[in-house]
Amino acid sequence: MKHTSLYVALFSIASTMTISSSCTNKSGGAVSDNADSTVVSDSSDIEGLSFDTIATETLYKTDTTRFSSVSMKMELPTATDGVEGFIRSQLCHIVGRCISYINCYEDDSRFPLFEGKDVDNRKFFDYYFKNVSKAVATDAKSDYSEREKYYISDTTFTDEQRKEYLSTFPTWAYDYTLVKVADTLNYVAFLSQFYTYTGGAHGGIGGDGDLTFSKVDGKLIEHFVDSTKVEAMQPLLREGLKSYFAENGVKMTDNELFENLQIGISGNERTIPLPMLKPFPTGEGLVFTYQQYEVACYAAGMPSFVIPYNKIAPYLTEEASRLLKPYLKK
Repeated sequence: MKHTSLYVALFSIASTMTISSSCTNKSGGAVSDNADSTVVSDSSDIEGLSFDTIATETLYKTDTTRFSSVSMKMELPTATDGVEGFIRSQLCHIVGRCISYINCYEDDSRFPLFEGKDVDNRKFFDYYFKNVSKAVATDAKSDYSEREKYYISDTTFTDEQRKEYLSTFPTWAYDYTLVKVADTLNYVAFLSQFYTYTGGAHGGIGGDGDLTFSKVDGKLIEHFVDSTKVEAMQPLLREGLKSYFAENGVKMTDNELFENLQIGISGNERTIPLPMLKPFPTGEGLVFTYQQYEVACYAAGMPSFVIPYNKIAPYLTEEASRLLKPYLKK
């Protein structure tokens, strides 16, 4: 069975300039702040078309306490006005909304959105890193205290057992990444994703997924696919998921596919929903990615597949068709 790595590997399919990154490094001590860099915009040439890429600045920090580990990496545009500045302001808002709800299961955010002038990438980044580090450390310490109370109050444990259990307390973790994954003639895309672990059986991946912006007007492409055409798209969704779950190229029947899926708790169990995450455009087609537990069990990873443009074209929204016009002609 394919695993989550396919989600990242699919980015290399693009004939566009692709930049990918993961945020998994941990620091063994105090806060580290020595990995800042600036990517200078220059002219790129793809298939004979010359265009300017969007200049970005990458900021990175890690923080480790006794009970927690945090890492954060953000690649943000440096422009503060025009189309690129508009893209940057939207990214800042989306990132803030995502990060401020860390470890929240209700409507209230954990801390306020950044209120300063977000034209300063460093201040913007430091604000969220500081608040996230504090939130994770506080939650992890609280979890440890609750477990400590339990082991102390339970008289069935010996002192040695209590000491052993508390010494193996799981380290909470939160790793956030915002990285530019594509910069083409008419669009730029960023991946917003986090990994979180709160002491349970396993961690989880979340975030906003791929965010695609038009380089013409800077607008975020909200909808690539017409949601009213989900039923008509079922053959394409089944074909894509079969390609993900099939072992060694062996063909899979519809019944075998649905045995791997966990959908239809209510409604038609044969209807596969569109992913909650937005599709990601590449040179070959749209990448569709389902989150953990969205259509299958945790062990299935994040099912991903590409639907070629010649097949997905009839189901695209008007805004997506305009953006992807160069690819639809192929």
